[in-house]
Amino acid sequence: MASTERMPMLAEGYEQLIRELKALREERPRIVEAIEEARAHGDLSENAEWEAAIEEQRTLTGRAMEMQTELSKVELIENAILPEDMACPGTVVRYKDAGKSREQEIVILGPWDTDLAENVVSYRAPLAAGLLGKRPGEKAKITLPSGTLDVEVIATKPFTLDH
Repeated sequence: MASTERMPMLAEGYEQLIRELKALREERPRIVEAIEEARAHGDLSENAEWEAAIEEQRTLTGRAMEMQTELSKVELIENAILPEDMACPGTVVRYKDAGKSREQEIVILGPWDTDLAENVVSYRAPLAAGLLGKRPGEKAKITLPSGTLDVEVIATKPFTLDH
């Protein structure tokens, strides 16, 4: 299934994705060698080492293709013009659970950005997805794996990665 979905992410997340793809590609010669070594053991119909190496090659190839597809969809958040006062990738969203007075804050970024700052939630995750498009004062009913959460957006602001 082809998707035209853009994939917002920080430049640092993009570089991390490229590094991980490069590391996957560097694994290929080791796997090819393992396949050749297992093939040398004879009958492939009952060769567990050969089957394991072939499965590892399939997994690695599939993951590399998936990562390459994701790279082709990247839209750098640093280059994006963010809507003012709206929860979207590249924003810090402060919200409160309708049943509680305590406010919480998350940073909505891309799936490869989750290790780059504290409280980062991928825009694909249920919590962030439920907040997307909301403005301060708006409420949302968000379905999480643990149940339903009723929230009110308190504030949004652009995210900046401080070094």
